[in-house]
Amino acid sequence: MQHEGEQDREGVGEVEAAEVADHVAHRELEQHEEPIRHHGVDAADQQEARLLARHEGGDGGQRHAPSLIAGSGRLGSPNQKEARVSQAKPVPPRNAEMLVLEVVRSQRVTPNMMRITLGGDALARFTPMGFDQWFRLFLPLESLPENRQTSFALPKRIDLLGYVQFLAMPKATRPIMRNYTVRAFRPLENELDIDFVAHGDNGPASRWATGTGVGDTVALLDQGVLYNPQPADWQLFVADESGLPAVAGVLRDAPRDTVGHAFIEVADAADAQPTDAPPGVEVHWLVRGHGEKPGTLALATVQAFALPAGTPYAFVVGEQSLPTALRRWLVNERGVPKSHVTFCGFWRA
Repeated sequence: MQHEGEQDREGVGEVEAAEVADHVAHRELEQHEEPIRHHGVDAADQQEARLLARHEGGDGGQRHAPSLIAGSGRLGSPNQKEARVSQAKPVPPRNAEMLVLEVVRSQRVTPNMMRITLGGDALARFTPMGFDQWFRLFLPLESLPENRQTSFALPKRIDLLGYVQFLAMPKATRPIMRNYTVRAFRPLENELDIDFVAHGDNGPASRWATGTGVGDTVALLDQGVLYNPQPADWQLFVADESGLPAVAGVLRDAPRDTVGHAFIEVADAADAQPTDAPPGVEVHWLVRGHGEKPGTLALATVQAFALPAGTPYAFVVGEQSLPTALRRWLVNERGVPKSHVTFCGFWRA
């Protein structure tokens, strides 16, 4: 993914209105249009699967990053990322294995960002890819009676068959699925960090992040990396706070000779985080006004900025209006090739 504040990671690409429904991020339902009927799958689930299938069918089988919610996020709040069509091909995961993990620590790292640290023996099988590596996160249900628990007996993959199997699980015990970004991975400590935008209790992922405790169970399924730069004279990185974890990860792992500009919009100046950007990348922190729609300030700032000459590669993520509008401006007004813009809507305001 990361807004990760109730936003899900979306796949990069053309953000059309119909694709907003793909915020659950089940990208692998490609080229399957007929209604999905399965014991235990209700009409709403069938419609969700059909919408996803329609979105997935047009990209030749390439997997796109989905929307995130709460933290690194996708659609639904500042931490989710939604699925979108991308021009640059995402990098697939090296080991797409369902991992059941547990919470080992939680902390508020800035006024509006919670960091949840996961651990467990299964994490030894996680393959780090760096950059904006994202995954599907399965969270426990809220307010279950004492005699009922969320089931983490999940499919090994979330492809077409796996997603149908997931939907066929009883809703009363089926975990919540969202998409997030790896904020940090420490193999020696066997720990993985996820940042969630802490914007209140607007969504289940945000509520979970602010209320979870040590020992709580979750599951994780790696989905790979969206960042896939094309040959360019310089690079442009733009995000709101939901995309902060993704952009921060890319800046951390980008080659040290990378040059360009990063514009990161946040709600509070204290929400800025260290980025470990290459020396040639200037990071601009933008603090929006109270009540201002997320992404508006970042869009206006980039459009008014004296950008370098030459052809850039752009990586733009956040509230869906930001990547959509900025990609169109870059392509139509600046003449940037579509293949040089990776964009992904993480959530919708």
